[in-house]
Amino acid sequence: MFLVSSKEKAYYYKANRVKKGTSSKGDPFTFVGISTKEKGEETRYANATLVIWQDIDIKEGDKIAFYDVTGVNFKTTETATKTFYDLSISTTKVKVKEASEKPAEKVAPKEEKSAQPERYEEPLYGGDGDDTLPF
Repeated sequence: MFLVSSKEKAYYYKANRVKKGTSSKGDPFTFVGISTKEKGEETRYANATLVIWQDIDIKEGDKIAFYDVTGVNFKTTETATKTFYDLSISTTKVKVKEASEKPAEKVAPKEEKSAQPERYEEPLYGGDGDDTLPF
């Protein structure tokens, strides 16, 4: 499952979905979807939606840790091979780490020119300015 961060240790989760809006009272909110995979006898996938009653600066791919939990809704869905847990966690305090700007990209090797030297083709009959043409 998901672990709540403390002052001593922060548990970061990758933000999969981000949705911002305002409530009917005009208060800003941010929904952040996170997920984790649990290892054990069976593979379990836990999905959670963090409900933050503030407008926070976060993008998909950033990492988020949550501290104060004010409410939780829980739902279980089972399929033939997997068990899914869906949580809705209300929180008031979060910490966001931005994802790196761009992962290192592999540089494509430059195409080497062939080992043959460039060929110079002589124009037929001496070229454009040749006055010795037979016609």
